[in-house]
Amino acid sequence: MKRIIPFAFLAIIIFSCSESGPTETGSENILEDFAFSTDTLLIDPGEELINLANGLRLSDVTPDGKYMYILIPQDQGLLKIDLDNQVLVERYQFEKEGPNGIGDFPTAFQLLDGDRLYISSFNLAGIFNFQGEKLEDMNIKAGDVEGLEMDNETQLNYNVIISPDGSKHFSLPGDFMEGSRDFAVVDLEGKTGKLIDIPEMDIAGDFRIILQSQTSFSIYLEDIATKLMEDYLYISSTATSKIYRYDIASDSLQLFEFPHKITPTQKTGEVRSKVESQEEFQAEMLKLQEQVRYNPLLWDEVSGRFFRFGGKNLPKLNPDDPAKSDVYLYAFDKDLNLIGETELTELEKIPSNSFFKEGKLWSYVNIDDELGFAVMDFNFN
Repeated sequence: MKRIIPFAFLAIIIFSCSESGPTETGSENILEDFAFSTDTLLIDPGEELINLANGLRLSDVTPDGKYMYILIPQDQGLLKIDLDNQVLVERYQFEKEGPNGIGDFPTAFQLLDGDRLYISSFNLAGIFNFQGEKLEDMNIKAGDVEGLEMDNETQLNYNVIISPDGSKHFSLPGDFMEGSRDFAVVDLEGKTGKLIDIPEMDIAGDFRIILQSQTSFSIYLEDIATKLMEDYLYISSTATSKIYRYDIASDSLQLFEFPHKITPTQKTGEVRSKVESQEEFQAEMLKLQEQVRYNPLLWDEVSGRFFRFGGKNLPKLNPDDPAKSDVYLYAFDKDLNLIGETELTELEKIPSNSFFKEGKLWSYVNIDDELGFAVMDFNFN
């Protein structure tokens, strides 16, 4: 039986923020009198049950913002969501094993030109069509690429981005246990490539925590993200406000640093990199989670601006209390000059899996195990 889901869920909520003065770029702070309204929408799944165990970790939105595709690793299904009409419109099925298999635990998913998809797992990677057929094997090792000076068996499958035309392969290979990363650029046609040093991202490795005992193994790492927007690829880390921008056309890398006033520009201090109990692991992790973290950039084509969320967890008075955070919003012009920053005092956690659609910010919300989106309309007064 088809379930009837209301078109919109909850009412419009209006907030305003005014926390900080002008930025050091010489421009006024565009977020000084910032306000926003939020409308929460619920997706009609029809007769499907959308498994939200992984949230929207494996999802991508079409360039026109009309559709979102969500890969469900538990059953290798691919869901097509019509964002304009808030409804699930199609389901595609992929295989776990065999010549067209996507593996047990997919870790990356990207829409490409020409109705193609990039999907990778820990030991498999490929370009597929929507019929579930593997069009090209993309399980690339360093030894397969001329010009990469690293161990031949090193997999180039961490934070992979494929250029829209399918000609370039970008990744962040390195030592997982040490947390160090390089930026690898591979020409897929000629199977040639190079490594580019990104030393300002090494800070992520300074805050790794490893729990290794006879009964358990856990590791905490600050994230390093790659994100493709327009003709540039952006590299950022949760541990620092600094951002690298790689120009695909000119094959050049540029570092951007920002004079933030309302938050520190990076994590500081020391943590114990190796612990022996779960209690020690949690204690060290809290030291980092209660410091500022920076999310990847978001591009709003309508305003021609970049935005970025930051936040830091608040200490819990009771371990069973829900996690709450201070939340910050930063604004940048198209050339990545900082033009605004503010604290969003009405929010208790950073919006999740966010993207801009027609000038409004969409963020994933789980509403009683149903897929929903909080849609924020920005007002700069």
